[in-house]
Amino acid sequence: MKASVKWIEGMTLEGVANDHKVNIDLDPPAGKATGMSPGEMMGTAILGCKAISFASLAKKYDIDFESLELELEASSKKDGKIEGTHLNRKVYDTMHIIYKIKTSKTKEEMEEFLEIVNGLCIVGNSLHQDIKHSHEIIIL
Repeated sequence: MKASVKWIEGMTLEGVANDHKVNIDLDPPAGKATGMSPGEMMGTAILGCKAISFASLAKKYDIDFESLELELEASSKKDGKIEGTHLNRKVYDTMHIIYKIKTSKTKEEMEEFLEIVNGLCIVGNSLHQDIKHSHEIIIL
């Protein structure tokens, strides 16, 4: 994978990967809210990765579904000072994903399937292991 980010103005950036462009920005007062923040992009990337893994494996594992929606709730904490500065290092310490799935399968069957889905998601697997991960399944 190759990607690039170019500064536009203020806190506004343009990200590019495989000829796809995305705006990156912060909410006011720091930015103009013309795009997602880097943290929001990370959360969206995790959800997108898990949803694509889910959809790509569903047929192989006999998982029928009519709809799939994922939501992320994450919290961050201060993790000491950045060396040589007065600034605090911030890290995500919890991530809770809600899977809303319209399927004929049971929660138990979906739990087993999500173990496989989570193992395939490169974005989620690349995060620091100290983050407390949890999820919940809502069968629609």
